[in-house]
Amino acid sequence: RVYEASAFMYDVRRGWLPDTEPHHVDEAQALHWLERAAEEGISTALYNQAYRLEKVDGLDLTLRENFERVCGLYEQALAQGLAMALIRRSSLLRRFGAEQEKQQAVADMKALIADEDHDDVIAGEAYGEIVLAYKYGDGVPRSEYIAMQWFDRFKELHPDHSSLEWLETQVYGDSGWQMAGRALRAFFGAKPSAEHLPPR
Repeated sequence: RVYEASAFMYDVRRGWLPDTEPHHVDEAQALHWLERAAEEGISTALYNQAYRLEKVDGLDLTLRENFERVCGLYEQALAQGLAMALIRRSSLLRRFGAEQEKQQAVADMKALIADEDHDDVIAGEAYGEIVLAYKYGDGVPRSEYIAMQWFDRFKELHPDHSSLEWLETQVYGDSGWQMAGRALRAFFGAKPSAEHLPPR
C-alpha cells in the first residue's frame, strides 16, 4: 500500500534500516517522504514530523500558530493510539500553553499514571512532566517540595528510566551543596495541600 511505502522510504532515506546502503541516506529526501507519510496520516510520521519541528528545526513555539501546528500533529498521532504523542503534547501545553491548557496537561499526566496499562517508559515520562510542572509552577502551584515528592516517587517506581539522572539535577541540583540547600528550602517552605502529593 502507498502509505506503507512512504513510511518505508523515510526509514531508508534516514538510514534507519539495518541494511541501508550509505548512498541511499539523504536528509532532503527523508524530509520529503516524512511529509508525504504525515499527509497520508501515518501515526509515526505525524509524531516524527511534530518532533522534528519542535526539537530539530527549533520552531518558535511561543507563536500560537506554530504551537497549534505542532500540537495538532501530536494530537493526530495520539488519536491513532500513539501513547508517546500524549507525553509530547502535554509537554508543549505545559510549557507554552495558556493557563487552562497547562492545567489540562498536568491532569492528563496524572490520569496516565493512574492508568496502569502504560509501560514504564511512558509512565516515567509522565512523572517527569509532573515534576517539572511543580518545579516551575506550570498549571499547578509552584513548589520545590511537591516536585521533590513526585521525583522521589518516580525514582522509586522507575529507577532505570533514561531521564532519571537529568531530572534529578533539575530538582535537587548537581552538587552536594545544591542538593542540601534545595532540600532544606523545600522542607521549611510553604507547602500546597495534600491533593498535590503523588499517589501511594
